[in-house]
Amino acid sequence: MATLEQRVKFAEKHVTEKSGKSWTTKGRPWVLDEFWRPATGFKLWPRESTLLCQRCSDLVGDIVEYQDDGIKCRRNAMQHGKCKGLKAEPIIMTVLCLPRRSGKTFNTASWVLSQLYQEKYKRIAFVASSEDQMLSLFRENYGEVIKRNKALSRASDVRESQGIIRVPSKRSMFEGLSTSHGSVTGRGRTTVIMDECRDLHPRVAMSLIPSIFESHGWECPNGHLHASAGEEVPKNCPACSTKLRQWFGRILLMSSAGILDGSERDWFSELVSYLQANPSPNVHLFQASHRVNPDISSEITNTVEDVFGSLESTKSYVSVEIENRFTRKGENLLTKGEIDACVDNGLKNRIESDKQCVAFLDTSKTKDKTSLVILSYDEERSIDPWSQVVIERVDVWEPQKLPGGVINPKDILEHLDLYIPLFPNLKALRVDTRVMPWAIALVKQIKKSRPWGRIVDGYHGKRAERKASWQLLHQRMLTRTIRIPPHKELRAELLSVRRVEDLDGNLDVRDANRGKRHIDIADALAVCCYLAHLESITQRRSLTSVSGFQAHTLLQKLYRPTTSKIDLDKF
Repeated sequence: MATLEQRVKFAEKHVTEKSGKSWTTKGRPWVLDEFWRPATGFKLWPRESTLLCQRCSDLVGDIVEYQDDGIKCRRNAMQHGKCKGLKAEPIIMTVLCLPRRSGKTFNTASWVLSQLYQEKYKRIAFVASSEDQMLSLFRENYGEVIKRNKALSRASDVRESQGIIRVPSKRSMFEGLSTSHGSVTGRGRTTVIMDECRDLHPRVAMSLIPSIFESHGWECPNGHLHASAGEEVPKNCPACSTKLRQWFGRILLMSSAGILDGSERDWFSELVSYLQANPSPNVHLFQASHRVNPDISSEITNTVEDVFGSLESTKSYVSVEIENRFTRKGENLLTKGEIDACVDNGLKNRIESDKQCVAFLDTSKTKDKTSLVILSYDEERSIDPWSQVVIERVDVWEPQKLPGGVINPKDILEHLDLYIPLFPNLKALRVDTRVMPWAIALVKQIKKSRPWGRIVDGYHGKRAERKASWQLLHQRMLTRTIRIPPHKELRAELLSVRRVEDLDGNLDVRDANRGKRHIDIADALAVCCYLAHLESITQRRSLTSVSGFQAHTLLQKLYRPTTSKIDLDKF
């Protein structure tokens, strides 16, 4: 059993690129942190989620090398009782969703070779989107690497035409497979690797994965003993008395994003979305939309992105190939160029402002993200009230970064107490009370006990209001009548928004990665645009003073245009 340090040293010594440059992780921290370490590692996970101390809570999800690296703890838990500590769960499956030219295949080959030549009884299967692609990848990333190193060549038997590597001294074998569900079944494997999953048929994937079902057992860390499931073994190695460690079969799935067509071939996109929403102790997901390869030229990619991202016929492909976002052709709501045109790099969160403004607190479950957006009339750009707007503040509460992994409503109230009085011309602060009981209680408490509670009210907007909100935000982005800060999360959410039309041809949106709405900050901004529009056409009366009939008439004007497209003349 080679350690992570031993595998890294092996690759640095024996693996070289075409140019002769040695393999390195310099400039690529993801290779170790998000790939090599989890691919054979274990994830710290609560023994009892409701009984955790602060220290253990901060360590949940960290990756360790061995199963006995779990944490025993008896500190006082944050809620009640004693902390139960953390167990080390085996990471059975590692999922990498990375942009093109990130080095997925080459770093995978380095990882494979570092095991084949150092560990016994490895049986590794590799499949790509086609047999020709598999053989091409094998020649370039495995066969040529071995040829360039005399020590590796002497120690192995390589059959390039078949995609096979055998290391007799270790009784280990690597086998590239043809892309057919019939050809991938059969013998058992210790590791299954699938490349470019976006083009791999799900039946092939589901036929290959069961080959690791019986791959687990015990082995000596020093390589003296290797036992599979069902074999009786002692607690310690008979040769060196070292405590045996449990081993498990592993799955590595990797791909860049792709164009979705609604068929079962969208399985990899569905997998990524599912894992984002449902973290698992036995699965590690790493998804990146930014460059992770330092050798890629930002000047070249930015030029391609700016030019082809502005063309209707190619912008969907730019979203896939450069931004690494799963998408359907033609459904992007906004292009990168349209978003960047509204970004003002000089904007930062304002501590205070006397401008006329509106605000929206987008609430959520205590384990989901909550956000606050304050939007003001942009007096620097126009003398016509609310014709130009600018974001004054964006605040985000992410439960993963908070004690206990949940949002505490008291923290939200303390934040509002600190900042809302510093915006004396805030016309309306609406709090999303559609689902969350804690948000309803928060509004009641504010209205009862805060002097600024007169501008606060619950927000019960339904589909009609949401459509109107997004039409207004969309209009402002296209006409550049809004300035937004260089906020990374907001920009990413706007890029991920996909256009959907209802049966009446009206605009609706969803998040590209979830198949449902989960665009918190952008949603809050859209509602702010809606509130700003109400301020402008009702002579700055608050939303609560608009009669039911007036509100109904207003919404009809907003979200029932005469054509299926947004009619800018209506605003």
